[in-house]
Amino acid sequence: MNRMTEFQFKDIMDGFYDGPHATPEPSDEGPVFLGIKNIHENGGIDFSNIRHISEKEFPQWTKRVVPQQNDIVFSYEATLHRYALIPEGFRGCLGRRMALIRVNKSVVNEKYLYHYFLSPTWRAFIETVKISGATVDRISISDFPNYKISLPPLHIQQKIASILSAYDELIENNKQRIKLLEEMAEEIYKEWFVRLRFPNYENTEFVDGLPKGWENGSIGSLYNVKSGFAFKSEDFGEIGYPIIKIRNIDNLEVDTINCDRYSGEINDRIKKFEIQNGDLLVAMTGATIGKVALFYTQNEPYYLNQRVGKFFNKSKVAFNQAFIYQFTKTDDFKSSVNNFALGAAQPNISGEQIENIKLLIPHSEVLASFSKLVGIMIDEIFILKSKNQLLQQTRDLLLPRLISGKLSVEGLAEAKEYVLEQNAEQWPMAAETEGEYHHS
Repeated sequence: MNRMTEFQFKDIMDGFYDGPHATPEPSDEGPVFLGIKNIHENGGIDFSNIRHISEKEFPQWTKRVVPQQNDIVFSYEATLHRYALIPEGFRGCLGRRMALIRVNKSVVNEKYLYHYFLSPTWRAFIETVKISGATVDRISISDFPNYKISLPPLHIQQKIASILSAYDELIENNKQRIKLLEEMAEEIYKEWFVRLRFPNYENTEFVDGLPKGWENGSIGSLYNVKSGFAFKSEDFGEIGYPIIKIRNIDNLEVDTINCDRYSGEINDRIKKFEIQNGDLLVAMTGATIGKVALFYTQNEPYYLNQRVGKFFNKSKVAFNQAFIYQFTKTDDFKSSVNNFALGAAQPNISGEQIENIKLLIPHSEVLASFSKLVGIMIDEIFILKSKNQLLQQTRDLLLPRLISGKLSVEGLAEAKEYVLEQNAEQWPMAAETEGEYHHS
């Protein structure tokens, strides 16, 4: 065990700030307005749906503090347990209900503290001190500086931070590769099916503005969309089968880690709602209505909850999900979903309404070519996700053991190089165990 020293937070911080208690006028561009929704539950900043403020308003909203690289930001009200490190090159301000810690680097390593905040130990502590209000929970900003933390010596903190940060970097690198593959697939879709510059288009006959053999149809021409099973809330518990709910779908991702679990028996009725690798899912109600994601996991059976839809291929044409997946990411699909959902107090869309969304259906040979080309990219995305799943599981297993001192790093000379060396051996294994993209 590492020798631990107890501190109050006020003794390890060079600065502690909370964000503004109002919201600025939104801007199409400019500095980032960092809100709670932009912080991942597993740590880090999500820049995919960021808000901006104008340059004119920026000085006003940074009077208290201008976030700097390696500052730690976190949510202190409403949605708790959200933490992130400010990255290099970040220019922005704190949003409402966000706080910032600038550490005293002579006492604490900022990356160590960031990972400490993600540990089960800290989460459990916050659950004991949080203030539960009528509508939201919060952490007392005035009490926070007096909270206590036990820290190992600084050189041990640095080694632990180096190990955990190496996992973070590997995960982030894979995410960037996934993003690049997603963008390539989207561009091919636009080139072939929006600009109609598909292979051999120059020699293709056009009839009434469409390539011969193509037709104006709907999603229902190729797919049925069915909602999941109506599980009862009283059957959910800490153990059992993981259930994919609407909250598990966002930003083209299915969160397979933070799932409610069904503790009942899997009968024949429920068995029909088991999700297969490569299934395309869609949120059918609530704030994330119309959000889609391809399902990927390799661990255990998952089942689909009601109001999450699944696309079932009903065409005799042998092609995978690649075409319909790319279409569901277009503005045409999103606007059609929003039009169906207009007027309701709770945004809602049925499987039948999704099936009625208009869709340009290409010739079967073009579909097959597209599926083969883009299917390879999706296979690679799934392999990268497999790697990230292994990395995240390993990191999350190491985190509490390293933070508690149960796993010693005293004899480890180059922590980051050790992590890279250990995980280099996993990549071939991940590729070998990963199944091919699911062709439905």
